[in-house]
Amino acid sequence: MLTYIDVTDTVLAERNLAEKEAQLRMAMDNMPGAMWVVDDKLNIVFGNDQYANYYGDSGGLMEAGRSMVDVIRIEAEAGLLNGETDEVEGLVGERISSYQSKEMSVFEDRTPDGRHIHLVRKPAADGYVISVATDITERKKAEKAIADAMALVNESINYASRIQRSVLPDE
Repeated sequence: MLTYIDVTDTVLAERNLAEKEAQLRMAMDNMPGAMWVVDDKLNIVFGNDQYANYYGDSGGLMEAGRSMVDVIRIEAEAGLLNGETDEVEGLVGERISSYQSKEMSVFEDRTPDGRHIHLVRKPAADGYVISVATDITERKKAEKAIADAMALVNESINYASRIQRSVLPDE
């Protein structure tokens, strides 16, 4: 006796899931910033290749399944992280707590080649945490140029004021 089971719905669901995964991967691989997702046990679920471009990771540091605690420690020891303290253990603790927080966390880091990275970390459903890093080096350069220009203008105004006070008679 033969028994047949209709698996059409299962095959269609699997095909749909594979298409959605391919779309997500395409979006992540083509976004201008780095993005990675960590589960509730602080293990990396997935991430895109921009992390390697930002943080100089040539050794596959952000591979799925790796502990984010190990990644953070390596980043802290390499001097890539900014925080409340300069001590490695303090930075590690600060970053780990940002993964456990129910609130969004924001950091600004520096890459090995001196670029400025704006990092936003936000909790998601089921204990997952999404991190997105964006290169803000050009913005930082523009801010510095504006601050330098403002300092020059203020210096010029103060100099002109001193000249004016020296030329005008006292009351």
